[in-house]
Amino acid sequence: MTTMLPPDEASLIRADHLTKLALVYIRQSTLFQVRMNTGSTEDQRGLTDIPKRLGWPEGSIQLIDEDLGVSAKSAGTRSGFRSLLTLMSKGQVGLVVVQNESRVSRHPLDGEQFLDAARRFDVLIFTDGHLFAPHSADLMKLFGVRIKNLLSWYENEDRAQRFRAASHAKARRGFAVRLPQNGYVIATKGKWIKDPDAALREAVDRLSFDKTSARR
Repeated sequence: MTTMLPPDEASLIRADHLTKLALVYIRQSTLFQVRMNTGSTEDQRGLTDIPKRLGWPEGSIQLIDEDLGVSAKSAGTRSGFRSLLTLMSKGQVGLVVVQNESRVSRHPLDGEQFLDAARRFDVLIFTDGHLFAPHSADLMKLFGVRIKNLLSWYENEDRAQRFRAASHAKARRGFAVRLPQNGYVIATKGKWIKDPDAALREAVDRLSFDKTSARR
């Protein structure tokens, strides 16, 4: 069943690994991505086939998908990630399957926590098409995984900083950087203008007047 792996990786799977759970962790960063980039979500769901091909019985394979639409910047908002770590720390997990390291975390501390749990409790990790055993890996392999975690964090932070800088520059030029409030639309040059629909403008003005009157 492990012919999909090169011999050195296939030999990492022991009988006791196969008696434990195989967890497939999937994640998308935003609800917009979940709605619009359905292909990525389906590709990740398809990872449940990996443990079957590696010899895990279907009843021992669990999909953790609670974190679809949740950023990996912090573990605090990810119930799925916390469940993953809890099961690992109880010694109930033999394998974790993820599409790549960035699905698990974009924060160095969270990534290190995941890797430390895998090392301490002898959990195999399948990611980027390869099987990895943190418990028995040489230092160079562990170093490589940690570098990937740091690069994922750096790329995410760099992208966020560039986005904020671009938004601030746009705002300084008088262009809208957020969706318009009720009664306004974004004009062709990116600025807010009153909605051309007279009935809608009147309804918004009336609602604003009613709120003002209620506060008095």
